Amino acid sequence: MTSPIGLIQQVALGDQVADALRRLIVSGELAAGTRLVEIPLAEQFGVSRGPIREAFVRLESEGLLTTGRRGAFVVGMTDDDINELYSLRETIEQFAVGLIVAKRDQLDWPRLEAAVARMREAAEAGDHQEFSRADIGFHSAIYELAGHRRLLDVWRSYEKTFEVVLDQSGRRGLDLLVGADDHAQLLEQLRHAPEAEVHQAVATHLENAHRRMIGRFGPARLPE
Repeated sequence: MTSPIGLIQQVALGDQVADALRRLIVSGELAAGTRLVEIPLAEQFGVSRGPIREAFVRLESEGLLTTGRRGAFVVGMTDDDINELYSLRETIEQFAVGLIVAKRDQLDWPRLEAAVARMREAAEAGDHQEFSRADIGFHSAIYELAGHRRLLDVWRSYEKTFEVVLDQSGRRGLDLLVGADDHAQLLEQLRHAPEAEVHQAVATHLENAHRRMIGRFGPARLPE
């Protein structure tokens, strides 16, 4: 019988393998249609087959892999996927900010301030990957402060995907200091602006991010 500590270690390793494979898939280094085989991957990552299976489950739930009797295959990322991700994100993020506006006086705003500070530090250092982590940390804090557990669960399902997408494509050619300023402004609107203005600000923020992604992941899939 596997011990609780062993299970925790396996899940942690599975997350690490999923992180590595996610980056390879989103970057295109693992092309759509590539078959992933457990034993060679386990040898490559220096783990047992358990963490590989854990990673496959996670990546399939994110829509990056498909598994079946013939094994696991890379689905890849296209403009269709970006459109779906951002339409979902706008729906849930608008809900989250509505919950936040309704209880502004009760919230821990320093959490969002700290995320903006991390973004500024990363921008000044020219660190795109850390900037993306801080960006996602800012938006994750929004979902956490909204205080809706199941809404947070939906965001968590795609949080890592958004982080990798941002890092792989959306930051290249973008002035990171401008990006940090945009988030600082969004924070002030969350804290003080009328609700309608907050919703419009979030819509514009996500629309701009969405637009930067289109065309970077290959053509949309044709209807079957």
